[in-house]
Amino acid sequence: MQTVPFFYEASAYPMLRTSPFPELPLGQDSQQGLAYHIYCQAKMGSVMDDIECRAAQESGYLEYFGFLKKHNGLGSFMTEFGAIGQTTPEYDEIDRLLNAADANMQSWSYWQFKQYHDLTTANAAESLYDESGNLESTKVKLLSRTYAQAIGGEPLHMSFRSTDALFELEYNASTATAPTEIYLNEATYYPQGYKTAIEPPGCIRQETQHNRIHLHLRTDSGQSCFGRIVKISIRKKDSATEVFL
Repeated sequence: MQTVPFFYEASAYPMLRTSPFPELPLGQDSQQGLAYHIYCQAKMGSVMDDIECRAAQESGYLEYFGFLKKHNGLGSFMTEFGAIGQTTPEYDEIDRLLNAADANMQSWSYWQFKQYHDLTTANAAESLYDESGNLESTKVKLLSRTYAQAIGGEPLHMSFRSTDALFELEYNASTATAPTEIYLNEATYYPQGYKTAIEPPGCIRQETQHNRIHLHLRTDSGQSCFGRIVKISIRKKDSATEVFL
């Protein structure tokens, strides 16, 4: 059985079409996947810059997410985005894009880790380290979002709100042999701890590790949630002694 994925990518510019390919390039090959990039222009700061950026992002959503909805089940990966400096408009740009990625259950990788003097780069300040070698903590926090690394069933909704660290996940629980796995950066977003709320109650066994939550579908309870919609929310505590009822 072949398990290695094959990713292909359409030409990035100009993004004036509504689909990156007329049909699936590899037919019905189950190993194929769409790789794509979504960027804004390097210069950000003015109202017009923001309008231009939002238009570029919306164009990318229409092109790539539309193609994925047309070809349900096709693998996909936003293999490049970002290349931002250390300004609030750029942070907002990335937060907005990652919200859209979550809404469409997309994997992603930021460009780029360090400044390697790449000839193709769009912004010399794109690195996660400044010119003195110091880690840019705000940028790292922006990227270190709570998300589900694996879902024990069919995903229906996932979102993370960076302003207050609220995470929500909804899925149809159709797998009882493997857990739903959630990553969260406790030091960055939940320094005083966190609270999980799960619906329906009593059908999920929760197992916690550092920066990890594993959710197992219970098979020993009177109420089985197999085949039902499960909703999970994670909220931060305002103090280490706060108690949730």
